[in-house]
Amino acid sequence: MSSIPSIYFYFPYYEDSGVPVLFYRMGNFIAEKYPEIQLYFIDYDNGSMARHLLKLPNIHLIPFKADQKTIVPCNAVLVMQSFLPYQWPYELQPSGDTFLFFWNLHPRNLFPSLLPFFALAKLPADYWWIYRFASILYPVFLPRLKRYGELLLSRNALFFMDEPNYESTIKYLYLKEINNIDFLPIPVTLNIIPDQRQKQSNPKRIRFCWVGRLCDWKSYPLVYTINTLGNIAKQFDIQIIYYIVGDGPFKNYIKQNIVKNKNIDVVFYGAIQHEKLDNFLDENVDVLTAMGTSVLEGAKLHIPTILIDGAYGPIKGDYVYRMLSTTRDYDLGHIITKSDMAPGNKSLQEIVVKIIQNYDSVAEESYQYYIKNHTIESVVDKFLSFVTQTKLTYNMIDKAYFKKSWAIWLHDALHPLYEKIIGRKHHNN
Repeated sequence: MSSIPSIYFYFPYYEDSGVPVLFYRMGNFIAEKYPEIQLYFIDYDNGSMARHLLKLPNIHLIPFKADQKTIVPCNAVLVMQSFLPYQWPYELQPSGDTFLFFWNLHPRNLFPSLLPFFALAKLPADYWWIYRFASILYPVFLPRLKRYGELLLSRNALFFMDEPNYESTIKYLYLKEINNIDFLPIPVTLNIIPDQRQKQSNPKRIRFCWVGRLCDWKSYPLVYTINTLGNIAKQFDIQIIYYIVGDGPFKNYIKQNIVKNKNIDVVFYGAIQHEKLDNFLDENVDVLTAMGTSVLEGAKLHIPTILIDGAYGPIKGDYVYRMLSTTRDYDLGHIITKSDMAPGNKSLQEIVVKIIQNYDSVAEESYQYYIKNHTIESVVDKFLSFVTQTKLTYNMIDKAYFKKSWAIWLHDALHPLYEKIIGRKHHNN
């Protein structure tokens, strides 16, 4: 397609998490800058996107309701976070000539579940040799997924936010490497003029902060980071205040696994509305530790930002930390592997010392990384350029791609029985 008559963003979700925040920020900015483009948002009546849409004549909310079809017209562009074809939402019904645009925003968006049975589920993701071995069980399913990935790439319909997303997708779908890959990074908006004062005014009392949802793959490295900072604070006899801004199902896990330490005071602040987050960070935080979009929330405010990678289990060993300004290929956090570990390294301690000794210069490095790579202005123009390049319409997708594997069918059939047994055990206990 060569023009953009209308764009539909799909992500029905109640909480203010990464994807809906990204989509409404992009849509609001496009609507203001390009009034000739019609923007539609498919979300719950009180969903995250719905709550933050600007009241402009070219912005429209399409209420999403479970078990009710949502039609997307022909010649429009449907923008979605990428997902495996057999996960296609029942309620979402594009027209045959609707153009599709997939944005890969998590390294495992297109990771097929090969052993979807309880404790076995994580093994293929954690061990490449198990994934390769399990692939033998899917002589039809995996080649079909590979063809689906090739279709999206060949029709310019799949774009990656960073290098880890690209590498993971290529690896697990057995796709060929792409020459001169061009990433579509995630942006953030600046809602205030940052306070130009030196935030870290007392090197003996440093205010750290985490911003993000408290889910499994974020909470394990968060606990590891807090405990590591506690050891550093004790060693240097400094006091650390660590704000946890966010909420989620792993809140109790975090509380139970933080090592008590008089040199670090952990404050569970809860979730903050995005329109209020800038002010909170600017007034209360000296150093931000985060992953994904959240790392940019600090960098844009001249706050030194430490990048943390994700993990689907407790971190064992010595993880290597890095400043946001040193990351490559827009990497805002990947899943930790052996290459991220180095026995005996003091990376976090060295970063803390550097921040204490050279706060202003480290803050400027984080800010310049944001300016160079993640401003809403630069990303929107790139996004619109990519949107006009997609040549994939809904009717080009073979319906065979929507079929689940035999293992997923079996899992879906057994899961209610498993839940019933687990529920009975909890009741008896």
